[in-house]
Amino acid sequence: MIDPACLYWEETSPGLWRRGLDEVEFFWAKVGKLHDSNGRRPFEITGHVSLAIETAAATADEAGERVDTALRDAWLTARHFHPTIASWTTVDRENEAFPFKTYRCIVDDTGKNQWLNETLVKAVGFQSGEDLANSDPIAPKQPTLFVIDRPTTGESGPKVVQRDLVLRAGHDTIDGAGTLLFFGKLLQYVSQALDAGAGYVVPPLDGTEVANLSPPYRVAAGIPATPTPEIQRRIDAMMVNHVHFGSAAGSGDLPSLPLPFIQGSLVPGKNQRVEVVLEKTTVTELLAACKARGATITHVFHAAIPLAIRNLVEPQPQETKYNYVHDLLYNLRSFCRPPYNTAAHAVSAYHSGSAKGNRFPITVPAAGTPPLSPQARRDEFATVLARVREYYVYVKNDPDQGQLSPYCWAGHLKGMPTIPERPAPGPPPRETASVTISSLGRVDDIIPPRIGALRVSSPWVMGEEMSNSLGLFMVTHDGTLSLAAAYNDAWHNREEAEAFIARCVALVVEFLEVNIEYAPW
Repeated sequence: MIDPACLYWEETSPGLWRRGLDEVEFFWAKVGKLHDSNGRRPFEITGHVSLAIETAAATADEAGERVDTALRDAWLTARHFHPTIASWTTVDRENEAFPFKTYRCIVDDTGKNQWLNETLVKAVGFQSGEDLANSDPIAPKQPTLFVIDRPTTGESGPKVVQRDLVLRAGHDTIDGAGTLLFFGKLLQYVSQALDAGAGYVVPPLDGTEVANLSPPYRVAAGIPATPTPEIQRRIDAMMVNHVHFGSAAGSGDLPSLPLPFIQGSLVPGKNQRVEVVLEKTTVTELLAACKARGATITHVFHAAIPLAIRNLVEPQPQETKYNYVHDLLYNLRSFCRPPYNTAAHAVSAYHSGSAKGNRFPITVPAAGTPPLSPQARRDEFATVLARVREYYVYVKNDPDQGQLSPYCWAGHLKGMPTIPERPAPGPPPRETASVTISSLGRVDDIIPPRIGALRVSSPWVMGEEMSNSLGLFMVTHDGTLSLAAAYNDAWHNREEAEAFIARCVALVVEFLEVNIEYAPW
């Protein structure tokens, strides 16, 4: 049980600040600790952005030095305005009942340089940020920004320095939306440092920055310690009916729709990411077609998932019915009070699963059944889309979602085991694998394609996949749409993950009847 009185930052000794965790933070911290034996943590956040920075430097070396100095100054600036980026979480077998987050103030240049050396890291030997992300990097104790140098261009003109930035952090410290919000602020600081050059003044790290430490969601949203009678009634119903943790949880009267996976391994391998990027003209046509059907592009791609899974299930002699079961992650910042609803508190876990899950039947035709006509497939897609869209609209319009969210996480927590003395190397494969989707929408207002001298591209986020399921991540930036899959190579391979994305896109294109050439590879 979370003690709301322990959720406020408190100086426990000179320069050392601590507070307890709320339900969402504790859930992600505990999930990570249950399997934190090989330097990996399930759902560890990886965020990415690519930069091309035009400079007036005379040489490539000078241009690179200017950019690296600006990155260093920006990282220090970020610690002042978002000091939770330098915090860490403690949850283990001994203190499981009292997990906490810690922030230690810098007392001298030695401490500052130590933090910089540990958390702002030049990643040598990688061609790109994606290359680093797919190398199975160790999960750091504190959020860490990795910098990957790419070739500087501009032989005879302005030197254009290219850098990929990769942020690695615990999901209990920052979530997907927060990662993009944080990148947006960090890149503003980089731009300002480049413009000012040697005249840039890094704000102080003298202890005054603790005023900017982010509280947990319960505090940010002003969740009362005792629910109102109406909220309590909804909590009670949720604890019975939620598809994932309710006492009546599961797929109902039908088995869950199963994603096929490679059998054999009982422990996870490497987390991997593959991506397809749809170009501007294609995205414009898709958006217009979605709007004409009263749906968003997220609704449509989500509707493609159960049909893509269904098409992979081996047909039986008789028609077989399954239930597709899912909920959705919801960004809760709109429920937070100012200033916690802004990018000033990007380094936070302000999100939740939905208070109500969703399930609906999907039919796998009997072996030998003739394929449906294109129109029949579109009609089938429309039926699934209606179920998905109805659910999204319900969650979006639920005024109690913000109040119920801590209890959603409490529901997930109650089914988790205690932290073992020796954590397992990873979760075993689930009997039924699934596919989730996290859509971050259009992010241009958060990370503009141009920030001063910075040209920004390829912003994306993923959670480390250590299960036998697939995690899809969708983001739109500068007119292009990225649809990526995170998978674990113990149970899936690159070709399989790429093919699943391709199936989803093909289903969407056929349903929307858009005339585009789709050749992602």
